[in-house]
Amino acid sequence: MKIDIDQALREGILTEGQVIALKEMNQRKSISSSATDQDEKIGLIKGYNDIFITLAILLLAFGIYLVSPDDLNGIFIAVLGWISAEILNKKYRSILPMIVSTTLLAGMIEVLPIDLLTDFGDATDFTIIPYTLIPLAILVAAYWRFKLPFTLALIATNLVITTMILMLTIAWKVLGISLYDNQYLIQLFSFLSGIVVFIFAMRYDLSDPQRITRRADCAFWLHIIASALIIHGALGQTLSNVEDSSILLVGCVLLFILVVALLINRKSPIVASLIYAGSAIYFVTENAVSSDGDVSLAITTIILGIVMFATSIFWHQLRYFIMSFIEDTKLGEKLPPAHAPE
Repeated sequence: MKIDIDQALREGILTEGQVIALKEMNQRKSISSSATDQDEKIGLIKGYNDIFITLAILLLAFGIYLVSPDDLNGIFIAVLGWISAEILNKKYRSILPMIVSTTLLAGMIEVLPIDLLTDFGDATDFTIIPYTLIPLAILVAAYWRFKLPFTLALIATNLVITTMILMLTIAWKVLGISLYDNQYLIQLFSFLSGIVVFIFAMRYDLSDPQRITRRADCAFWLHIIASALIIHGALGQTLSNVEDSSILLVGCVLLFILVVALLINRKSPIVASLIYAGSAIYFVTENAVSSDGDVSLAITTIILGIVMFATSIFWHQLRYFIMSFIEDTKLGEKLPPAHAPE
């Protein structure tokens, strides 16, 4: 039951001082609630029925994969993904089953460009390009049809793959240069692609700083793809060959990512960087304990767990501290507000 404070004042139930105190209390509660509401809300499931439907879709996909011809099972599963998404979109719109259906659709149609990229050396002309655009067209149609923010992440991934195939094809067929084995160039491309995706994600974020519309969900999924691409581009070589000299680089990059994550109030970049942080920690501890892999793995997981736990608990305090340096700037005004923790 809501109480009209102003009406209570007019009827003499409350004094003017009491009304002012009540309004100040409500304002403090509203600010505290606003700070809490800024956390990333995914809303994957509404109840157990969502999990039940998801399992049913996965069982159907597995059964179809087993009984369908090898050359056509991808098409059949993609059709299943679209039909199940249609049904869920009309009858029971829930995020997790819709994500699974869209992933089945995308996962099967993405096999073509990935296979083409893997077998790039066998390509003879530019005829492979249209085949990479077919999955993109299907994903765009799926986003237009179902308006699922998760689909934007799949579209971004497809665009990165398609652009890479186009770049490698032009280099080989026009310039006569084989770039497929140039890992540094691939990393640079990954980094630049991540920056582009990050810019689009920030456009969604800046248009909804309070994160109350679907645009915030679109930004969430794009940030996941962007952070993975950026981290891989910046630290890709350290994952397979960690050296003493690279530990400092990993630490500096991860610290920078933490600051960016705090500024934009997104935890997804931190999650994406944990793989590379874990690789660096494992390398250091493995050398320190005479190559005992079990002990190194234990120390790595404990350190990562402590960092994740501390970051989650003190997230608002850290963000308030970081934002205090730019709150009066134009950038600070566009970013989600940071309120003083209680």
